[in-house]
Amino acid sequence: MNQIFTYKGPELLGVGGRVLVPFGSRELIGVIVQKDVALPPNISQEKIKNIKEVIDLVPFFTEELMELAHWLAQYYAHPLGEVFKTMMPAESYVKKKEYGVLTEAGMLELRGEGDELGRGALLKALFNQRSKLSLAQLRKKWQHVTLLHEDWGRWDLKTLAKLRLMTIIKESQTKTRSIMGAKGQHSAPSGHLYPENEKEKEALPETDHNKDASQDFESVLLGENLKILTPRQREIFTEIKRHWEQSLRDKIYKPILLQGVTGSGKTEIYVHAMAHLFASGAKLPTHPQTLLLLPEIALTPQMTKIFTERFGAYVAVVHSGLLDAERARELERIRSGAARILIGPRSALFAPFQNLKLIIVDEEHDTSYKQTSGLTYHGRDFAIMRGQKEGALVILGSATPSLESYYNAKTGRYLWLKLLERVHTRPLPHVISLQSPLPKSTKELLLSQNLGAFKKTEPWQIPLHPEILTTMQKTLDAQQQIMVIVSRRGYASYLYDVSEGSPVQCPNCSISLTLHKNGEHLYCHYCGLRKHVKTLLQEKPEKSFLAIGYGSQKIERILKELFPKTHIARIDSDLTVQRHFLEKELAAFRAGETQMLVGTQLIAKGHDFPGVTLVVILDVDQLLDLPDLRAGERTFQLIVQAAGRAGRAENEGLVLLQTLRGDHPLLRLAAKQDFDGFADAELRLRQALDYPPFSRLIAIELSSTNVEKLAKMSQAINSWRSKIIRLYPDQFSKVKITPVLMPPIDVIKKKHRRSLLITTRSVSGGRKILDAFLRAFKDHSPGVDIKIDVDPIDFM
Repeated sequence: MNQIFTYKGPELLGVGGRVLVPFGSRELIGVIVQKDVALPPNISQEKIKNIKEVIDLVPFFTEELMELAHWLAQYYAHPLGEVFKTMMPAESYVKKKEYGVLTEAGMLELRGEGDELGRGALLKALFNQRSKLSLAQLRKKWQHVTLLHEDWGRWDLKTLAKLRLMTIIKESQTKTRSIMGAKGQHSAPSGHLYPENEKEKEALPETDHNKDASQDFESVLLGENLKILTPRQREIFTEIKRHWEQSLRDKIYKPILLQGVTGSGKTEIYVHAMAHLFASGAKLPTHPQTLLLLPEIALTPQMTKIFTERFGAYVAVVHSGLLDAERARELERIRSGAARILIGPRSALFAPFQNLKLIIVDEEHDTSYKQTSGLTYHGRDFAIMRGQKEGALVILGSATPSLESYYNAKTGRYLWLKLLERVHTRPLPHVISLQSPLPKSTKELLLSQNLGAFKKTEPWQIPLHPEILTTMQKTLDAQQQIMVIVSRRGYASYLYDVSEGSPVQCPNCSISLTLHKNGEHLYCHYCGLRKHVKTLLQEKPEKSFLAIGYGSQKIERILKELFPKTHIARIDSDLTVQRHFLEKELAAFRAGETQMLVGTQLIAKGHDFPGVTLVVILDVDQLLDLPDLRAGERTFQLIVQAAGRAGRAENEGLVLLQTLRGDHPLLRLAAKQDFDGFADAELRLRQALDYPPFSRLIAIELSSTNVEKLAKMSQAINSWRSKIIRLYPDQFSKVKITPVLMPPIDVIKKKHRRSLLITTRSVSGGRKILDAFLRAFKDHSPGVDIKIDVDPIDFM
């Protein structure tokens, strides 16, 4: 609801504070956006409801964050209330929740004292030694953990309740405690913020950044924790300091693009920049603080280790793997000033800093910085806006910058600093392209009632070039490590129905189902539907199916068969849902306990594994073929980032790229790691097609379960489009609107989809057209949802 409501409350309340208010039959959190509001003549004071409870004695949102909230709402065409909800940490919402609670029988099973059907293992995977979880958390975990064991696929949460292993309860408790109040001033909490009991305390990991920040900060800054920079790193650091001083003097905070090849030591420059900031602000009343943004949770353990080794207890960390209490504690340390550095994903941009003066966006090109649901903001762009509002320097770091940032640097909008050599002048890895082996038989994994075809890999089923296998053996013999990057998770790409001549589709989405768990389960990556292959074969005994393609699960299984004495691990999003799984596997690989790591793009960027000398990248061709203007850019970035994991220590690195199109110009440039050559060629193409960064895009998605309503609204929009183009020809010489089209995936979760695109070189011009569209169609057709995505990155 994009509307502001008026309530009566105490005079002491400030703009940015949160209050609990009656709203119909519910009680909701509201944010004060204006005081002393004049009422319309037809509304009396008696009709205005009273605020029920004051949550924050000191405003939750600072003046800067309030301005940023209004900017987010305006720029991304999103309701202001939803913006505030996005900006608040999860534990501060007011909700009525449903919980799954383990019964005594369930606890016995979880502890291994029961013996039926491996249910204890399932409960342990779901609850992870906790006795209570929200149903939302359990449902999210269920989609992943039931892929780990074939018997678990026969159950669901209701089955566990029927078996009396858990009960489902509803709680109407209201968690309203502010984590942003002034020291010693908190509103009375109606839900706990910190662990209530010993069991919950035990769940919190003991790490250095959880300790009180009581150590001598100067010893942290001036001790032996700062490494000596290389000559080129010193030049870059000197330029950053000069630019910083100029920014403070002129009050113009121009971002820096730090483009450094993989292994060039960008992280060490970040460390020195932070130390310089803290030293220069040591005598200020409020110590300056830093935000380090990372695109993936997978990078958090490594970066946390690097910065806690240098800055000790002054580092706070937030990410999606933390419990609410852990996240709240870390944000409280930032709010109080006990922590000077916050490491986290894009949501860390909303943290309550006292004095934010440096924002670093590492791997700034990564698409994970873009939120694709709800408030569709881009973390990199919002970081630049927050830097301007807070008077903070923003550094964007990447070996393969986004073309938007590259263009901004090239045209002078950003300061452009380059690190073109690896530390100690180590060579970049040599990249060799190998032809992908084609299937040698149409019998490949022909499914029957017996799934034995999946139990043992035949020579003709191995989708790896022989030279890859030979080089792997040589690498292992030399006691060196290997990384294998696979473009998709799961077992095989899809099941092909021989008689129908098409893949087996998800009944809820217009996408094929992916094979998981050694080819025994079918899974939809969009709606979460899962089905056992045995069930499909029993339903259609007269049909034959072929398993086409491969994913990370299949490659892991094949490699374990080919190298039985080698410790091989896999990391992808099917497994990282398990708490602490990621940290343990990455630590084992870094320590050399694991010789070969198989994974998706999750492991392809940012990691520093000194023992890795061979990186294998399998079949990136499918990325090139996506109907997306950024397909080439993403493919290039993946190859260069993945290649950058090899040869980061004494031994030289080698990258084997398996592809069907080794002569493709983009792949040749990626093999040479010639980013500037690729970027300049891609920019020429984008300019000719009027694509970003030479224009701005606004995507509008229509969706409905009712196809007729969707078709009717699409027709009305196309008529409106034709009319306004005819009436305002001058405006549409600068702004283009496509007709309503069907996207590549036209059904998701049983909702049919249509889309149109606004292309403009003028932000204000595009916004005028968008506003006109919303006025015309916001309430045009009940039952049809409208989603606005400003600066979209996904066109599927």
